[in-house]
Amino acid sequence: MSSALAAYDALIVVSELEQITDGISDGEVNVFAYLARLLSLFARDASDVCWGYGFAATQVGAPVSAALTAAIEDLRQSRLIETAGEVNRITARGRGELSLWQSLQRFSGRSRFLRGACGVALLLPTALITDSIGLEPQLKGALVLQSPRALLDEAGRSLLRPHVDGLRAAVGDTLDQMIPAVVWLKYLAQSRLDNAVTAAE
Repeated sequence: MSSALAAYDALIVVSELEQITDGISDGEVNVFAYLARLLSLFARDASDVCWGYGFAATQVGAPVSAALTAAIEDLRQSRLIETAGEVNRITARGRGELSLWQSLQRFSGRSRFLRGACGVALLLPTALITDSIGLEPQLKGALVLQSPRALLDEAGRSLLRPHVDGLRAAVGDTLDQMIPAVVWLKYLAQSRLDNAVTAAE
């Protein structure tokens, strides 16, 4: 049995992204859930949000969560999501279950981060989101070194601190989590371009 928190996250990500795209792959579920987790670290008022599962860089990709992988499979087995080709879509039964879960206090603190992360897909291409997430400091290091490791541990959160401070200074406190997500992802993408220009000079 998978984590209830991971199952909720996977179901809401599939539901939200299905409204914007033609469906979402398992890897993209991990990316958007990871972005939601990052947003929870940026928010000043999220200290009471227990994420409940972790992410890692592995030989097969990053970011990856074993809990999300298990949850996606459980959601398929329960027919709450269905897979067409390589993309997942929520079923009518899944929509009913999600509506019930959204009414529970247990999940209320994380919903805004998940919606904010998914809302970014309205403004930025999924490929740019995925590429930019790969520039998150700890994840970038793991990918460069091709080194399996846990992500967003104490060391990872320390590497993020300048980003957190800069983002808070740029956007202030906002309940709309899509705003800091877009600003941060665009910053990461621009940093890559600036580094490429500097290297070419």
